[in-house]
Amino acid sequence: MPFSFLVNLVMPFYDPGVAEGPGPAIDAMLVAMAVASPSSNILFGFLLPMRVRTLIYVMLGLEVVRGVMSGAAGLSIVLGGMLMGYLLVTGDWRPSRLLGRLKATRLKTRRRGLYVVHPTDKTLH
Repeated sequence: MPFSFLVNLVMPFYDPGVAEGPGPAIDAMLVAMAVASPSSNILFGFLLPMRVRTLIYVMLGLEVVRGVMSGAAGLSIVLGGMLMGYLLVTGDWRPSRLLGRLKATRLKTRRRGLYVVHPTDKTLH
């Protein structure tokens, strides 16, 4: 629901709706499955087999179109559900883990040439 404020800033109209059914929880489970095993197959509409990662893109596209046509509240809640599915599977909801990952990527991009890799533990080998 905090995304509804952000999405209302982007959309050309204001939508005060704040209620949604179990759809965001199902979307969160689909995103969790896509992160855990992205190449697994699933039946879209019980007829069309597709990869889970492709299904996430299709669902996101359908929700964006529906959000533009009907209102931003439903779109923001679905995006929040998808974000929670990603955060809970990857563990990035912990600030220490997210900051550690950001520091690691920053250090990888800055280092060029030869450098000393410090040991991760404090023991002498």
